[in-house]
Amino acid sequence: MQARYVALALALFTVPLAGCVSDEPTPEDEAGLAWSFTDTEGVDHSHETAAGSPTVVFFIATWCPSCQEKASEVRAVHEAYQAEGVDVFTLTVDTEERHEDLEAWKQEHEQPWPHGVDEDVQTARTMGVTQTSNVVVLDGDNRIEHHWGYGQYSEEAISNVLEGLLAG
Repeated sequence: MQARYVALALALFTVPLAGCVSDEPTPEDEAGLAWSFTDTEGVDHSHETAAGSPTVVFFIATWCPSCQEKASEVRAVHEAYQAEGVDVFTLTVDTEERHEDLEAWKQEHEQPWPHGVDEDVQTARTMGVTQTSNVVVLDGDNRIEHHWGYGQYSEEAISNVLEGLLAG
């Protein structure tokens, strides 16, 4: 198990953080972020399929205590905003986890939305995520509206950001 933590740390922390959120606009900001993953059922999701509506991305590892603790808050956000067209996705950043691990997580935490493995941790890097238990909210143009670090999010905080996006 310790090798799993070391592998995750190396995958996440040895990458330059050029994709981190900045106050200065970049060409990526204008076009929105490019990201993609295949979910546990083999369906492809990307910046193209999610374009036009706000998107919540919950970055986890199934063994992460904060992720387990916060799972119900993300589920509540999904339940409150799915009728509004808000997409919710869960991605594991532990590259040793498999789709079977995520299926078990989905069942345990009652999360019916798409889950996937961030195989090369590229989506996490693109969104400036460097550890588990992060939530990123993207606007309808796939630009980062808000990024919460390790366990710093709540149902209320995510809802406030979504309300602003949906009203604007």
